[in-house]
Amino acid sequence: MTTDLTALARRVVASKHWRWMLGMQAVSPDGLFGHRVTEHTLVIDPDAIPDLEDPATRGCLLALLREALGYPEAHAYYASMSEWWVVRLGSSGRTVCAPTEVEALVAAWEAVP
Repeated sequence: MTTDLTALARRVVASKHWRWMLGMQAVSPDGLFGHRVTEHTLVIDPDAIPDLEDPATRGCLLALLREALGYPEAHAYYASMSEWWVVRLGSSGRTVCAPTEVEALVAAWEAVP
């Protein structure tokens, strides 16, 4: 994982809504060690962070975001006109935008009360 993704992953883990979910990819902060979280995972290194390059992990982040918002329709999409990623946060139409999907998801996480 790049340094930018590592920093983004640390921001996600710092959220009060963070928790590991089955299917996520956990990696060491230096990116040298990783494993998939399964029902048989006994211990996750306390310094581990989510692998934001992993599609399953990004999907789990979106599921946790929906749970935290209480809005099951929250979703991310690519706005081709602006060339930015958008995460819709609720029925009010509130959105968060960023140049990449991962950055938009992390910004959305930080917007949840």
